[in-house]
Amino acid sequence: MFYLMAYSWPGNVRELKNTVESLFFLCEGGLIRKSDLPEYLIRFKDEYKVDDSKPNVNLSSGFDGRRELLLDYFKRNGYITNKTYCDLTKVNRVTAYRDLSRFVSEGILTMIGMGRSVKYINANKSEMQKDI
Repeated sequence: MFYLMAYSWPGNVRELKNTVESLFFLCEGGLIRKSDLPEYLIRFKDEYKVDDSKPNVNLSSGFDGRRELLLDYFKRNGYITNKTYCDLTKVNRVTAYRDLSRFVSEGILTMIGMGRSVKYINANKSEMQKDI
């Protein structure tokens, strides 16, 4: 899984779809092993030294654990979307929306955009942008 996630997929979704479909038909027993992967996937991960370490936060620790993941994510990226939060914390979209709304009410995040284009940014950054 780390090799699939580490690759940049320059062909976008089509390349990913085609790769997964071919792996499905070529692999025995429905289990994809490293030896089944195309050489370019393995070479890409090894060349770029992708960090495959897992977060040290226990996701079963509830909201506080998800808060730690969120804050760590913000240090690296500066914003988050509902979908990214779902992927990061492994929660459903309703729980993600509830958590992100709670972060907004606590003053940690500010919501910008509407509908599917909603992004959550650090509340302190939005105050700095208002001053400019």
